[in-house]
Amino acid sequence: MDDIEHLVRVTLTDRAAEVGASADLLRAARGRAHRGRRRVQAAGVAVAAAAVLLAVPAVRSWTPEPGSTVEVAAPRTPEPVPPFPFTPGVSLPGYGEPIAELSAGQPTLRYNGGADHWLTVAVFDGRPATPRWDAQPKSYAVAVRDRKASLELGSTGFVLTWQETGGRWLRVEADRQVTREALIGYAAGLTPGAVPVRWPFTFDAVPPGTVPDVVSRASVSFRPESAPPSHGFSGKLTVMLSDTAEVMPSGRPVAVGARTGFLAIRSEASILTVDLADGRTLVVQSEIGLGEAELVAFAAGTRPTPDAVVGQG
Repeated sequence: MDDIEHLVRVTLTDRAAEVGASADLLRAARGRAHRGRRRVQAAGVAVAAAAVLLAVPAVRSWTPEPGSTVEVAAPRTPEPVPPFPFTPGVSLPGYGEPIAELSAGQPTLRYNGGADHWLTVAVFDGRPATPRWDAQPKSYAVAVRDRKASLELGSTGFVLTWQETGGRWLRVEADRQVTREALIGYAAGLTPGAVPVRWPFTFDAVPPGTVPDVVSRASVSFRPESAPPSHGFSGKLTVMLSDTAEVMPSGRPVAVGARTGFLAIRSEASILTVDLADGRTLVVQSEIGLGEAELVAFAAGTRPTPDAVVGQG
């Protein structure tokens, strides 16, 4: 399950009627088609945060280029990101290592084992909404340890839902390659703990009035504080990495620090691409109304961390 392709797909779900800017970013990112099924979950769901929060590196104050009308903000960092509040105790062969992410403002756990091997875990304060299926799934009453659970099997995979001691609900979604027994065994191995969300970028500054909404190894999205959380990048400021060989920059050249970027300004979004000269290209898309100076200043202060990955073509 590719990070960039996942963002593109859930954004198209969030805003099917306005796909112009998203299609542009998809062409720039060129992520591979993801084979698993990821649903857009209810934005109002809250996850109980663990006691320890992952802090991001300190940033300088927001300093736009000359001529900008944006106000200079006091030094600030993005909001702290809570870790995923459960630790897996069972490994599934072929699924890789668990990756904690922020999605719609809440931590989730994801596995990406390649072709047809994917699994996600989400935590809810209340009972999650009934899954949406293209056709009626098979339903089973099962148990996760001593907890009653609901298991559904549809054309795209499994959905396992149960309530933990303490009131929180967990939902595990997986492809059809995993067996029913292995999935229940994996769920039984989830215990309270903390899997940190690791940032793929550092930022010299972030625009005032924004908070992180999506954090994965390949992308970060900031939404306006007044906007509801969502899983995609519609209406946000989004940063991601792409393979330079697969990027088709458009727009006019602009100076981004010591590098040259290409800026395309459209009615729906502004897209800035910057070749990092190491085989990777930084892609920044703004749908929050940033002017050219603000967007260029933000991109100039954005740097990949060792945890950053490139969307594979």
